[in-house]
Amino acid sequence: SSPNLVVMDDDIGGTTVVVCWYDRRETSFQFRTATSSDGGATFAPSVQVSTHPDAAVITGNIVVDGAGKLYAAWSRYDGGCTGGAWFSKSDDNGASWSPMSQVFSGGCYSDNAVVLAGGPDSVMVVVSDDQFNHKNVIVMRSVDGGVNFTQASVSTYTITQSITQYTSSVVDPSGRAHIVFTYGETLGTASSINYSTSTDWGLTWTVPVAVSDAPLFPVWNYHGGQIPAIAVAPSSGDIYITWADPHAVANNFEVYLTRSTDSGLTWDTDQMVDLVTTPLLQAYVSLALEDLGGGNANVLVTWQDDRFAVGVPELAGNAGGWIHPVPATDLLHLDHPWTTSGPIEYIVLDARGAIMMHGTWSGGVTQVLDVSRLDAGMHVLRLVSNDRAVAIQWIKQ
Repeated sequence: SSPNLVVMDDDIGGTTVVVCWYDRRETSFQFRTATSSDGGATFAPSVQVSTHPDAAVITGNIVVDGAGKLYAAWSRYDGGCTGGAWFSKSDDNGASWSPMSQVFSGGCYSDNAVVLAGGPDSVMVVVSDDQFNHKNVIVMRSVDGGVNFTQASVSTYTITQSITQYTSSVVDPSGRAHIVFTYGETLGTASSINYSTSTDWGLTWTVPVAVSDAPLFPVWNYHGGQIPAIAVAPSSGDIYITWADPHAVANNFEVYLTRSTDSGLTWDTDQMVDLVTTPLLQAYVSLALEDLGGGNANVLVTWQDDRFAVGVPELAGNAGGWIHPVPATDLLHLDHPWTTSGPIEYIVLDARGAIMMHGTWSGGVTQVLDVSRLDAGMHVLRLVSNDRAVAIQWIKQ
C-alpha cells in the first residue's frame, strides 16, 4: 500500500525507476523496493528493506540525493505504539540495502517519518515527535550519507495537547528544505496547515507559519487524508501547497491550493481546487508542477474521493456543442449539457489554472458569459453538477 517512486536519469540517456511499498507477504509488514533499469518497462524482483518481526503498519518513502544514492525511512506501528523512525540506504539503485537502523526513538506516538535528500550525502528524516502532552516536528539530519545523525527542532509548541501531524517535505534546487504539516490543538479550536523552511540543511528552521486561511476543523480530528503536499518551481522558487479539509462544509473534505512567491513569507488566498460542494471525502492529495519559466507553472493536483464510481471526464471535447462559438471573442454561450438534479456550476480558468469566472445556473436556458475582458489564448471551462463534472478546452480570440 501507499507506494512512491524515484526516477533517475543517467548521462547516456538511460532512466532508472525505483518503487517502494509495504506489503505483508511475510508474517509482519515489511518495506520493499523494486528497480527498473529500462524506464519502467520491466522490473527486477523486489527487495525486502526492513526486517521487523512485529510491524502491523509501515509508512515511509524513498528519495535520491545529488550523487544518486537512495535513502529510505519509515515509521513502524507494532499494534500498540509507533515510537520511532527507521532508516536504510542503497548505493546500487536499490539492488541491495544497508541493514535497517533506528535513527530516532521517541514517545509512543512519534510517527509519520519521511525522508528527504539534497546534495551528495545530505539526508534528513522528519518525524512528528510525541513529547507526551504535545507533539512537535523534529528532523534527524546527516551530512555524511546517513552514517551519523543529529537532531534539530522544526517546531517548539508547548501548548498542552498541541498536535503536529502528517508532514510532507521537499528540497529545492538551491538545497533549501521545505516542510509542511497539519497543526491542531485538541483542547481548543486552532487548526491549520503550517509551513517552515531551512537554508542550512535542517540545523535551524523558520518559525512555522499558517498557510491556510481558516481553521480546518471545529475541533482537532486525526485523519490521514489531511496529509498535505508541497512542490517548488525550480526557476522562480514559487512554493505550492495543497491539502484537504472540511472547513467550508461540515464532513465534506474539499481540496485547497495556495502559493507563495516570496520564499514563504506570504501566501495567496486559498483556492478551492475540486469545486464539488457535495459531501465527499476528498483527501490524500498529490501535487506536481511543470515549470514554464517566468513565474509560470502548470499545476496538477490529484486526490482520492468517494463519489462511488460516478465518472468525472476531464478535458473532454466539446461534445454536442455545449459551448459556442469556439473560438469566442466577446460572448460565450453555455447550453445545458445533461439532465441532472440541482444547479450546475461553471468555472472558467485561464492557461495557468487561475479562476477567471465562476457562477451557477439551473439549466434549461442558455447561459451567456461576457468573456471580452479575458486574455487571448487557451482557456478551460469546467461544468460541475452534484453528480458529475466535465472540463472543455476553448480558445478566446
